[in-house]
Amino acid sequence: MSDLLQRSRWLLLGAVATAGLAFAVATFGGESGAPGHPLDVAPSGSSLVARIDVSAVLGSHLYGALLEEDDEGGARRIVRTCGYDPLEQIDDAVVFVFGAEGHPFEHVGFVARGEMARGNENRERLVGCVRSVIREQGGAIEQVEVEGQAVVASAHGGSHASFLGDDGVVGGDREVVSRTLRVASGRSAPARSDPSLARLWDRVAAGRDLVIVGRLPDRWLSALRRLAADAPDELDALAAVRAFGLGATVRSGLSIGANVETASPRDAVALQEDLEARIDAELSDPMARFSVIGAALRRVRIEAQDADVVLTVDLTNDQIDEVLGLWRELRRRGAEEATEEGEPDAEADSEAGSEAEAGADSEAEADSEAEAGAGSDSAER
Repeated sequence: MSDLLQRSRWLLLGAVATAGLAFAVATFGGESGAPGHPLDVAPSGSSLVARIDVSAVLGSHLYGALLEEDDEGGARRIVRTCGYDPLEQIDDAVVFVFGAEGHPFEHVGFVARGEMARGNENRERLVGCVRSVIREQGGAIEQVEVEGQAVVASAHGGSHASFLGDDGVVGGDREVVSRTLRVASGRSAPARSDPSLARLWDRVAAGRDLVIVGRLPDRWLSALRRLAADAPDELDALAAVRAFGLGATVRSGLSIGANVETASPRDAVALQEDLEARIDAELSDPMARFSVIGAALRRVRIEAQDADVVLTVDLTNDQIDEVLGLWRELRRRGAEEATEEGEPDAEADSEAGSEAEAGADSEAEADSEAEAGAGSDSAER
C-alpha cells in the first residue's frame, strides 16, 4: 500500500515537473482545449484510466498520515527546492495506460489541470520551480514537434510534454502526447468509446475523489499465476473477471466502492462466495478477528448483481490511524527480525574469517619453516 501511494505521489509530482517544461514553450501550441470528462481525455484502447481530485487528496487525513512516512523524500524535497508545493495548484489529474497486444501497460500518460496553468505569473513560477528541480537532477530538455505542435522532450530520455488548452498539460512518452493531442483535437476516438469502461465509470465515479476503471488483458491471469506460483489455485475465482471500476472518497475517513465485471451472473456469484470465504477464513483466526484488520474486514460488504460483483467498505479517521499504526508496527518488527537474523550470520562470517586467518597464518608458518629448512640444508652442503 505504501509503495503504491508513494508511486502515485511521485506521478503527480512528475506531472507538475513535466507541466513546467510545457509552459516554457506554451506559446507554440495548445490550440485544442482539454476535454472535461476523464474518459474523453484518455485515448481509445486505454486499459486503465484514473482520475485524482488532487485538492481533496492533499486535504485528506489519509494523505497527512501517509506523508509522515515521507521524511525528506518526495513532496518535502520539492517544497524545499521550490519554496512552495506545486501540487496545491493542481485541481485534478487524469492518468491513463495503453499499449499493444502483449504489452498492454507499455505507455503511461497524464493530463494535469488547474491553477498552475492559468496566467503567465503561475506559469513562470512553475517554470522556475521545474528548472531548479531538473538542475538538481542534472537533466536537460529540448524542443521537438509532435502532431504539428511544439513539444518539449527530455534530452536524455523519452519524456515529452505539451500545453493543452487554457489549464491543462499532457505528459508521457512521444506516443502518449501524440495520441492525446489527436483526441483533444477530435482526430482520434477517446476511451469513452469503450462501453465497458464507460459503464463502470458511471457506476463508481459519483461523488468520489479517486476513480479508476480498467479492462484486464486476456493474458493477465496467466501472468498472475506466474507471480503466485506457490498457490495458483487461489486465483481461480478471478479467471472470469473482465474489467473493474473502483471509486474512493478520502475527504472524511476512507470510503471505497468497487464494481467487478465478470463473464456471467454465475461467475459473479462464484466470485462473491470466494471473497466472502476468504474473509471468513481470516476472521477465524482470533489474532486477526480482534485486531484493527479484523474490524476493517467486518465492514466489507460484497454483493453479486447480475454479472457484476459490488464491494464496499468504509473506515473512519480513527480506524485509518489504527490500521496505519498496525502496519508501522509490523514494519518495525520485520526490520528488527531481519536485523536479528543477520547478527548470527555476521558472527559466523567473523568466526569463519578468523579461522581463515588462522589457517593462513599456519600455512605461512609452515612455509617459513620449510624455507628455513631448505636454507639450512643448502648451507650444510
